[in-house]
Amino acid sequence: MNSRKCVINISRLLVFIMLFSIFTYTPVPAAAAGEEPSIELNDLIAQAEALKTGNPEFPLQVSQSVYGAVYDSDPYFRLDPGPGKVPVKVTAPTNTWTARTPLDNRVPADFAGGTFKTIPYPFADAQGKAEVLQINYAHNGKSTFGGISLESPLSPSVNVTDGSTIEFDVYYPKSAQGKYMRWRVRNTNTNLDSYLRDYQYNNLNPDWVGSYNGESWLKAHHSITASTGVSSSFILELHGENARPEETGMLLVANIQITAPDPNGVALPDVVNKEHQSAVAPLKSVYNKENGLFMVGAIGTGPVTGTRANHYEIFVDGNNLKADGTHPRGPEWLKSVNGEALNGATTAPGLAEYSFPTNAYQAIRDSGTPGQYKSHGHVLAWYNQAPGWMTQIIPANLASGYNGGTDFYGLGNGVTTTVKVDKEMARRVQFNHTMYVMRHFLTTDTKYGSSESRGVIPFNSWDVLNEEIHESRHSELIPGMRTAGERA
Repeated sequence: MNSRKCVINISRLLVFIMLFSIFTYTPVPAAAAGEEPSIELNDLIAQAEALKTGNPEFPLQVSQSVYGAVYDSDPYFRLDPGPGKVPVKVTAPTNTWTARTPLDNRVPADFAGGTFKTIPYPFADAQGKAEVLQINYAHNGKSTFGGISLESPLSPSVNVTDGSTIEFDVYYPKSAQGKYMRWRVRNTNTNLDSYLRDYQYNNLNPDWVGSYNGESWLKAHHSITASTGVSSSFILELHGENARPEETGMLLVANIQITAPDPNGVALPDVVNKEHQSAVAPLKSVYNKENGLFMVGAIGTGPVTGTRANHYEIFVDGNNLKADGTHPRGPEWLKSVNGEALNGATTAPGLAEYSFPTNAYQAIRDSGTPGQYKSHGHVLAWYNQAPGWMTQIIPANLASGYNGGTDFYGLGNGVTTTVKVDKEMARRVQFNHTMYVMRHFLTTDTKYGSSESRGVIPFNSWDVLNEEIHESRHSELIPGMRTAGERA
């Protein structure tokens, strides 16, 4: 009987996942009020209808009122959250660009030789992408800053209403760092500025990364509150950074549009709880290893009480076991390849280097009956949220930056200074860190800050290594950990 229920539940779950995937990942083109559903939307609805056949607890919900919602279906499983919540495109440039007199007279009228053109989208994910605007920037080193000013008709001309936004994407190479200051745009007769200075060139967790002209490129999205009023053209002006030397560069701009809140969504109803969380079956009684499934966990350490105690079995903290907290002081034996001490590594080796969140996990151990609640350790090694004395370590014999091969590394987040350390020294750092953290909790040895009276604080599982090979940076390897594995 239990086996049959499990199969039924899994089947229902798979249907839900399939439906959720379709609604989440299949693009749905916006349509103005009064228009017929597009072919793409009809195809989407047909797919969902086919999947929901025989599954009445997952009926279709189309929230755009012009398409007709399916009543009595789940109001939280749908395409948008209500009227005025989802922006829809009202107009966009035709992509026919012409040069114009700069809005800012500090930009040379001839753009110091800068040029522009539209080109096919150049990155690997090009399928279905429209052409992009390529700006070839030039600065003569004499004017306050360089720049270029362009204009394109809007199609259609519209009366831009309050709450509308100008949206566009900018693709930029990592070498663009420091070159550019801002975009100045107009959709009526008012200048609107959006700055480029905040672009994170050393971000190891970018939303998107591509390769073009032998460089790694990143993407930034701009969203600017539009000026209200009749708009028939769009001006896009790039300003370089102040007081730069003579230089050139390239940027790509795409997906420029003006959006307005869609008035045709269907409002979400108020949530009505039919049963209190304390009255329903605990989540951990439905999902657990004894049922052949998994443990249900929650973020947060400390005493386990209330809802956490009722529904959850295993607990993890997102930050308190990371190296910046547990290992803030480096050992004095850590030296560079030249035998020099590292900044922040001046502490006598041993327990004085560490600071452990003991009480947070001891409280989990001591909650409920022995072994009732469990801890998961996150994480023993990661390139981010590590102390400065660790992140400054770089390999002695490897080049920085992706070069098409396997022998390279990339700097960690926030690294401002670097020190070359040989691989044996780096391995010793990581080995000692791992051993001290684990032995502090899993032994009663006073050497590691434990004791017989405190006892062992058990962990059900550990995350040992987090993102050592970063999937969105051409498998770029992080310096401290790459140093430990460096080839001689």
